Amino acid sequence: MIVVFHSPVLQIPIPKYALGLGVSFFFVLSGFILAYAYPKLATTEDIRQFYVARIARIWPAHLCTLLLAMATIRVPLGQSLVNMTLPANVLLVHAWIPSSPWYFSYNAPSWSISTETFFYLLFPALIYNWGRSWWWKWLLSALLAGGMYALSIKLQLTDQSSMDEVTLHGMAHVNPLAPFSPAL
Repeated sequence: MIVVFHSPVLQIPIPKYALGLGVSFFFVLSGFILAYAYPKLATTEDIRQFYVARIARIWPAHLCTLLLAMATIRVPLGQSLVNMTLPANVLLVHAWIPSSPWYFSYNAPSWSISTETFFYLLFPALIYNWGRSWWWKWLLSALLAGGMYALSIKLQLTDQSSMDEVTLHGMAHVNPLAPFSPAL
């Protein structure tokens, strides 16, 4: 879905379906797989091993692609390649800032890995006592996501911008608390 969604860049004709939801589908599918693989994280050691496995799975490849992206970026004369977005990228928190110069900095597709990192951090709390607490965790998630989207609409945020400002795209598409992933 994601490749086809981005295929207009390759000038491949495709029907206009809601293919932008591919990343959201991936996040939901990943959540089901994680819940199956880790039905409970009962001890501090279980949680530590979970985090070590998640970091080992995504961070080395992310760091390599970040360095490769930095090596290929052409920087205008008088500007620096390194800025405040670099530490956010290294720590995989850049998509948590709903501003395009942050979440699309250096290696733009890595916003999804940053969002995934947020989900990994929350997973032990979400899976804890799931059998008894699932209903209020679902409700709280829905309220949080709906609140983020409602706030975006109330603030009349710009759809997208290359300026360092909060946008609707950043709040409702990229941010980990986004309720859905519309093709904006």
